[in-house]
Amino acid sequence: MNLRILFHLCLFVLLTSCSTINGNSNIDLDDERAILIKFFNDNPDNTLGWDLDGEIADWSGVSLDDEGRVVGLFLRNEHISTVSSELGHLDFLFSLTLDQNEIEELPESIGDLIRLELLSVNRNELDELPNTIGELQNLNELYVNNNNLENIPTRIGELSSLTRLDLSDNQMENLPEEIGNLSSLIQLSLHNNSLTSLPDEFANLIQLERLELRDNMLTSLPFSITQLPIINLDISDNKLTNLPTSIGDFTNLKFLNINRNQVSQIPEAIGDIQSLELLHAISNQLTSIPSTIGGISTLNSIHLHDNQLTSIPKEIANLDLDNLLIHQNNISVIPKEVCEAFTFNNNTFRKDDMAECE
Repeated sequence: MNLRILFHLCLFVLLTSCSTINGNSNIDLDDERAILIKFFNDNPDNTLGWDLDGEIADWSGVSLDDEGRVVGLFLRNEHISTVSSELGHLDFLFSLTLDQNEIEELPESIGDLIRLELLSVNRNELDELPNTIGELQNLNELYVNNNNLENIPTRIGELSSLTRLDLSDNQMENLPEEIGNLSSLIQLSLHNNSLTSLPDEFANLIQLERLELRDNMLTSLPFSITQLPIINLDISDNKLTNLPTSIGDFTNLKFLNINRNQVSQIPEAIGDIQSLELLHAISNQLTSIPSTIGGISTLNSIHLHDNQLTSIPKEIANLDLDNLLIHQNNISVIPKEVCEAFTFNNNTFRKDDMAECE
């Protein structure tokens, strides 16, 4: 270690000790430089390429404000394995991206980054999140996909400013009920986990617009979910056998994907969703489709192939569809109204060859 690095490290330790004694956590620019140098040295295999004798403004992935303070770190795919606890002293940091590294844990001091608005640690090797994550009261976006999480701390419910949360591609079997406290949440991604149920507290996510639940092990959805302002709901590749009878209470839903489940019936109340544009129900066990579907004037895409349908309602002809896929079913006769409204071409409008028009 050269003398300049040693000097900054010693200076950082000295001033940090003094600030702790005085109850003051203010860090000056030299301290911030020392913190980043320690971070660099804590990761001897990193590919950051920083010139430690050069200007910090020239270090790749480091963003500074007009006063030269570190406000952002974008360090993706840099062979980082250790997040130094000292990073928690970067008092003005509002964005921290550490995607595609080899990080196994985050320090408890991450909770000291009280100005942090974005934290992204996708594609690492995290087994858990520190409890102190609940102290990040200004955090708007949290991305932790493609890790090894089996659960998340209950304190995640304290993130009152959080609008986007991505926990997809992990190993979670359940969620804490405290997740319902995230009243500002707009987008929640939970796909490719092992969830078997959702907590009733989901009903409290009163701002939620996008919910991604595909590739889990859900057998049902809470009835209360239909009270949320969800626009996009993806529950494909689960083990659902039915949909909530209250499905018509969705007032904002535009995209509904239930592909590859075990649903045998779509409730008639689906006709009450006057905002629905896309209905995809591929590879289920549907034997019929309610005629009320023909009253959804906004609907433009229906995918029903690979089910057990023996008929489709003539009311579908009332819709202005861009595509209608009903092949791989047991339909032998198609209502003449449907045949007159759409030209089946084995592409955007597709039926089985055996299916004939009335």
